Amino acid sequence: MGCGVGNLVWGFTNSGIVAEGIDISEDAINLTSASIRPLLRVGDIFNLDYSDNKFDLVNCSDTLEHIPEEASRDIIQSLYRITNRWLVLNICLWTEKNARLDPTHINLHSKRWWIKIINQLGYIIIKTPSDFPSKRNAFIIRKGA
Repeated sequence: MGCGVGNLVWGFTNSGIVAEGIDISEDAINLTSASIRPLLRVGDIFNLDYSDNKFDLVNCSDTLEHIPEEASRDIIQSLYRITNRWLVLNICLWTEKNARLDPTHINLHSKRWWIKIINQLGYIIIKTPSDFPSKRNAFIIRKGA
């Protein structure tokens, strides 16, 4: 979710992993190379038309800070619904240097706030590995126990 020009999809695909991406911006997807474009589609995070447990991993990067706060729980639940193993949320936090410079960042909070929301949903956040990219604002959620 929030694949932009599809760099992560490209990386997975070139590593032999089946991947696809969704972004709300048709312009971003149109900037993608022709080889990866068929794996990307314009989509709305509010209307995910995937079956339950469809993916082993769902990654949502730099997206939740752009949606209204009151939709946060529903969006996280929808993302959790379509994964059967892992949900990775990478969220711009209010403490980041340039967070408030982007007027589309309408849902800025602390890491503690996001942890509270995820915990209230009953989801299991695992410890982020020290060498994980964007460790400071990443939340790795394991589905099931």
